[in-house]
Amino acid sequence: MEKIRIVLIDSNNFARKQIAKALSREPVFNIVCEAENSENGYLAARDKRPDIVLIDPFLSDGLGLNVVRRIAKQLPSIRQVVLIAVIDVATELELRNLGVRRILTKSIGSKALVKALREAVQG
Repeated sequence: MEKIRIVLIDSNNFARKQIAKALSREPVFNIVCEAENSENGYLAARDKRPDIVLIDPFLSDGLGLNVVRRIAKQLPSIRQVVLIAVIDVATELELRNLGVRRILTKSIGSKALVKALREAVQG
């Protein structure tokens, strides 16, 4: 079975490491890169060409939504899954219009996250 390649973009170092740790326990996933800001996140997505970008659109540099837009426009074959603390209706609509596969809250459990990422790859 081919591994699902993931680029993880989150400016919260603790959250990013916890998510990477949880996903690394699953043999189906391969975290190919972790990024803490929008520019590094976009470059990782462009250079690594993962199956999934798992991103918090509210990065501390304020440009997370721009990365989601850039990936949607310039790298449309990459599936995007958003992992967010809270979401408002306008942001959710924009993310859906950009083709984001799943919008998940950071309170999601590990098993539910694994299931959502598998489903995102399957369509």
